Amino acid sequence: MPPPFHANAVLRHLPCKERIPFMNVATPEVNIFDSILLKTKKIIIFAWSSLSWSLPIKLIIGALLGALGGSSILGLLSEYATYFYAISYGVRPPIEGIPYLKASVTLINLAFLISGSLIYCLTILAFKIFAKLNNWTSYLVKWRPNSRIPRLLMTFNPDLSEYFKNKPWWLGWAAAIATGTIIYSIFFIIAYPQNLTKIRPDILNIAIISYSIFAAFAFITLIRPSTIKWIALITTAIYFSAWVVFLFNPNYYSNLLRLVGYGGGIPVTIELIDSTSSKNNLDKKLYLIIRSTEAFILLNDSTNQFIEIPKNQIKMIKHDTGGLDYLLPYLPTIDQQIQRSREAESTPADSGG
Repeated sequence: MPPPFHANAVLRHLPCKERIPFMNVATPEVNIFDSILLKTKKIIIFAWSSLSWSLPIKLIIGALLGALGGSSILGLLSEYATYFYAISYGVRPPIEGIPYLKASVTLINLAFLISGSLIYCLTILAFKIFAKLNNWTSYLVKWRPNSRIPRLLMTFNPDLSEYFKNKPWWLGWAAAIATGTIIYSIFFIIAYPQNLTKIRPDILNIAIISYSIFAAFAFITLIRPSTIKWIALITTAIYFSAWVVFLFNPNYYSNLLRLVGYGGGIPVTIELIDSTSSKNNLDKKLYLIIRSTEAFILLNDSTNQFIEIPKNQIKMIKHDTGGLDYLLPYLPTIDQQIQRSREAESTPADSGG
């Protein structure tokens, strides 16, 4: 039996002049197999176009799984960061554990990974917006070449991808570094002398450096659009690395301890269970350094000594609202404490001789 006659197939092979544009030829029934193939093709094209967003989806799913599992790299790093924080100030490391680690590290891990995913998505979106604006400017120049403003744009804003196409690779990176340096200098000159913000100087400096790096990366994507995904991955890696540095910096880690109320130098008032005797009078100025599962480690500001009180001997603890704006009192590192003790031991011998 010969195959059925397909009028549209014959028309597609006719020359353009012999086609009848207004002719409506009835088509045979749609093949179900061809329809399934067409839909499958559309799904594959959509999945392929969405491939750049697969990493954020994986990060979010991984964050949820990490939250359900309760164990993560961040939790392990937080535990060792606590030990490093204690050793840096000469405090006994709380090997017995800290209760907030078991309860809140999972939530921190979830927020940490989701925020990394959002940074990845926003980086790609911002870089694509930069590229669209640059293409729109180039299109405006080509559309009105005789106008005065487009001629000015053509002079100072050429198509960067075409301009750097045949240039050495180091020239683009040098221009990107120069762009970030100029932006950093502008923000630094405006923000610091004029005191336009109440943000702490170290946090402001980190924000300015981060935005300058972002601008440098944006310039790279303008001259090399194919590097968008790689730069987004680099940005996410920098973000994760910054969190690791944050955890192992005693000053910044104390902010986290104050935020969750488990140390970091919060001013506290301790009331013991047996407070009748004078030796149990703790009305002095104390600072909570670490609150472990078995003891409270405090700093006596008047004597600059650490006090460790077992948890079962404490009746009540009071502390004011400190937050991130509260600054930890000066605590010498372990090396400075050793040097100070050596100087104190050598002073009486010198005076007696």
